[in-house]
Amino acid sequence: MARSNTPPGWPDPVPAEDPAAAGPLVVRAQPLPDGQISLHVTGAVDWRTAPSLLRRLIDEASRCFIQPPHLLLDLSEVTFLDDTGLDTLLDMQIRLSNGFGTLELLDPSPRVVRLLHEAHLDGASGTPPHDPPIP
Repeated sequence: MARSNTPPGWPDPVPAEDPAAAGPLVVRAQPLPDGQISLHVTGAVDWRTAPSLLRRLIDEASRCFIQPPHLLLDLSEVTFLDDTGLDTLLDMQIRLSNGFGTLELLDPSPRVVRLLHEAHLDGASGTPPHDPPIP
């Protein structure tokens, strides 16, 4: 068995062109009676999985029964979120808000809450909180 140079406990690196690079991310979508779409995300949202998450969010927004779309993103089972994952959520929020749609984060895991707090983001709005004007 070949030894890996990866630190203990870390996954072995996967080349970006490998289809398995998407890793262990599961997204389950459920249309709601009011036309919104609820998406439950399970797993890590990182540089490997973020592109597939963004594609899925865009696809689901286009399938939304109401326009502009309103997506509810359940992050209660997100085990890891890095800056690429955060950028993906912000990118989708911008895409939706440009068309007057919304992305609402539901029940973010403690890890997600910590990253949002560290990034000084005001909930799911994707915008930093406004500082009061300096007199």
